[in-house]
Amino acid sequence: MRAIIYIGHGSRNDQRNQAFINKITPIINNVSFPIQKIAFLEAKPSLMNKIDQCILEGATEIIVVPIFLLPGIHVNQDIPAIINEKKTQYPSLTVYYAPPFNDADDLIEDITERIATIPKVIGEDKAIIVISHGSRNTKALVVFERLITKLQKHLHGNSVFPAYLKSQEPSLEQCLTDLENGSYKDIIVVPHFFNTTMFPKKIETIVDEANFHHVALAPAIEFNEKIEQVIKKQIALASKVQ
Repeated sequence: MRAIIYIGHGSRNDQRNQAFINKITPIINNVSFPIQKIAFLEAKPSLMNKIDQCILEGATEIIVVPIFLLPGIHVNQDIPAIINEKKTQYPSLTVYYAPPFNDADDLIEDITERIATIPKVIGEDKAIIVISHGSRNTKALVVFERLITKLQKHLHGNSVFPAYLKSQEPSLEQCLTDLENGSYKDIIVVPHFFNTTMFPKKIETIVDEANFHHVALAPAIEFNEKIEQVIKKQIALASKVQ
């Protein structure tokens, strides 16, 4: 029997964890699998706990699907370490591990649609800042830069700039200041975060404190049809853990 475990980052805020569960549940309901569970990396229920539950319910194969945007340390190290520990505990268990969202085409479409909620956004005098968390992992930075490049092409040459909340430069504050001093009439800030996390609110505060009248903030990532398609493709791309 096959099972899927969807794993999010998790928060010390139980309301945010519950919001994640509430948002992803309709997507899960559209995926046909005998056993499906939701787990968190840094909250309860844990991935270890949900793997145990799947085994007790008769699962012999498990697909672990990280609901993470980029391949940072959590995706590349922390989650695989848990998977390997459980494979040692259950030698007959087959585990498949899906990639994160990366620069999936449906994610590019989702970003474009969120930008389009800002009136009159497309034009040569518009600058778009996509802001991510930042990571110590080089691969995450490379993938994010690749997403920026794909998005710029998708937006027919509009200027798209990366910014980071921590660990990397430029910061959002610096990027806003630099663009404010440039030739752009309007600046659109796009959070590269799920709306169930604390970061969209933090970004809103930074934008408000910048006090630039021509800066607009796009919505954070919703668990909508585009994101459902990304998750379904993640499942299809899952690789067997040796």
